[in-house]
Amino acid sequence: FDRNDVLYVGDGGNQRVQRFSRDGYFAGEARSSGDGSSFVLGDFGGVSNIAVNGHSFYIVDTYREIVHTFDAAVIHGIDEASAWVEYQSENNFVGADSFTFSATDGFRNAAGETLSSPPATVQVNVTRNFRPPEATAGLAISVTEDTPTPLVLEGYDIDGALDTLTFQVTTQPGDGALSGAPPNLTYTPNPNFAGEDYFSFTVSDGRFTSQAAEFILDVVPVNDPPVLTLDEANLRAGAGYPFTLAGTALDPEVEDDLIVQINWGDGSTENEGAPQSDGTLSGPVLDASGDITRTLRAYHTYASPGAYPLVVTITDPAGATATVQRTVTVEAMADLALRRRGGTAAAPSRPTVTYELAVVNLPPSSGGVTASAITVRETLDAGFRYRTASTSGGSCQASGQNLNCTLDALAPGAETVIRVVADAAAATAVGAEVAAQATVSAGQPDPLPANNRADARLTMLPDADFLVDT
Repeated sequence: FDRNDVLYVGDGGNQRVQRFSRDGYFAGEARSSGDGSSFVLGDFGGVSNIAVNGHSFYIVDTYREIVHTFDAAVIHGIDEASAWVEYQSENNFVGADSFTFSATDGFRNAAGETLSSPPATVQVNVTRNFRPPEATAGLAISVTEDTPTPLVLEGYDIDGALDTLTFQVTTQPGDGALSGAPPNLTYTPNPNFAGEDYFSFTVSDGRFTSQAAEFILDVVPVNDPPVLTLDEANLRAGAGYPFTLAGTALDPEVEDDLIVQINWGDGSTENEGAPQSDGTLSGPVLDASGDITRTLRAYHTYASPGAYPLVVTITDPAGATATVQRTVTVEAMADLALRRRGGTAAAPSRPTVTYELAVVNLPPSSGGVTASAITVRETLDAGFRYRTASTSGGSCQASGQNLNCTLDALAPGAETVIRVVADAAAATAVGAEVAAQATVSAGQPDPLPANNRADARLTMLPDADFLVDT
């Protein structure tokens, strides 16, 4: 730097010395007139080092052990009538400027003073320049997964304060969203996204628009705790009957192996088990890793009625947990099973089917209650009609294609049988299949309603020497 803060830079590879203003802008250069092998003015070859003061700058050629000295004055190209100077305004200066100069021929007066001309003033009118702005390239920030993060767009305009810059996003991020008013934005990554995202932006000064620059967003993953949901509609159990607990576990880290533990609230706690060869479970089970959604299955038998506090906890490998607490209501229930026995086939020469509907009060592992207010209903589709229906443990009404039976109370383990005869209509074609749908219900809740139904298809077969029936 010289005393005016002008910067001189030695560029040995290109055999030149560059000059820059105090604002860092290029302000001319001096190139070597040769490779430095001749002792000719301006032939300084490779630049090893430089120095400068108010009058001269010096180039050191360490290879040839020579110091080249050059005039650093602002006046150049002096001849008999003129001199050449270069004017460089301050950055962003617009308006009128001036400088003064005088000339001398080197003569001195009797007092030894150099004789100079009166000073003259040079007026300089600096008009503004218009140069395009640039969007700052290489901007990048680190973002935590699932966390909105503020960011600032940056750009540069060599015209400085003479221009007002505006920013515009030209390409939106692919795995998140931007909000706010440029240049102050907030990036919100998509839920559970981790990795590299980016967007592009430009900057404009109202006259020129820059090339687009990329803004890199490095979304750093964090461990997401699992989320557990239980089947709220299945929190009633029958005393002595198996209770099925179902639910789902969500974990965005699909590679995580989740561990489940269940406190049933009756003094028993089970850790994660596995399916057994006989179809039972040795404990609560979550399906294998590899999917965001896992299915929870668990079975338990409560010995007696009551309200039991259920606590289910799942844990991921990082130790994050999800816990759900619910109450299981255990009641005295009657497990009625409806079973179908007998024929389902008819033929034109034998257009009648005879079958039985058996209702059993399946006892629990301990205890059990008597089932009362038992009702059996069955309907036949078009093609068959009821002839008769009877039972020794209640009463039945069979009419057309509807059957309704009211049965007497059934103690645990007891069974009642309904005997049914149905006839095929004359128009029922050979090969026709007619649906028969039967259900049973009682005044007591049923722990296993899946076995309250017994459906069949009554089939019209062609005449033959033998009819194979169930």
